[in-house]
Amino acid sequence: MRSAPLTQDQYVAFVVAFVVIVVAGFVVYDVGHWAGDASQHRTEAILAQPVSIRRFVVERAASVVVMTAVLAGALVLGAMVGAALGGYTLDSSGLLRTLAVTALFGVAVGGVGLLAVTTLHSSAATAGVGALLVACFFLTTISGLLHWPSWSNWPSVFNAVGSPYRAWPPPGDLAYLAALAVLGAAAAYAVMKRGRRIDA
Repeated sequence: MRSAPLTQDQYVAFVVAFVVIVVAGFVVYDVGHWAGDASQHRTEAILAQPVSIRRFVVERAASVVVMTAVLAGALVLGAMVGAALGGYTLDSSGLLRTLAVTALFGVAVGGVGLLAVTTLHSSAATAGVGALLVACFFLTTISGLLHWPSWSNWPSVFNAVGSPYRAWPPPGDLAYLAALAVLGAAAAYAVMKRGRRIDA
């Protein structure tokens, strides 16, 4: 028995969820790579060179920005191809919002991950960030299914993403994601600087 084809709304919902989840997985993978550098003392070797802590943190944050944007862009492009093959008509402004918000989401998770790595210096950072994302995902899902009060979902980064294809998330949610990115990187810098006791 053949299943009914996806409606355009179902296709869009699937695409947005898929893009966000793939970007989250990529950032967790990147955090794992950073944790490996820290546990195997490659980070110390890098900082033993004429590389300041500020530059080190900025370069890692920039790498997340670039790779997240590239990955999200590739996924959105794939969605456009899929829409063309499926006969769907997608809104270009909605796709651009999805790209921008997903990139901000990735940078926010990256900021948290960078702080986790500089604090824990082990694979526990990867596990912690992964567990946090899983908890956020289930919080967003369950609160919607059980009709919990909206405030119960505020901590979730997935809730902050919202439905960018339809409209920009509220300014408070965008500010929340931006704060995670900036404060995470700033806190990581402070932890590293205090640990090395040098001017960076």
